[in-house]
Amino acid sequence: MALMLLGCAIGAYAFYAISAIAPVFFVIYFVKETCGKELEEMAYE
Repeated sequence: MALMLLGCAIGAYAFYAISAIAPVFFVIYFVKETCGKELEEMAYE
């Protein structure tokens, strides 16, 4: 019983870790760089 509860806890932490790391890759690949650009330049891209 204790091992089953430990497995559920590890699974929950793994799910949380994946859920926390996934947005980092989303931002790296899909969010465009805006540093040094004017608002008007970004509106037409």
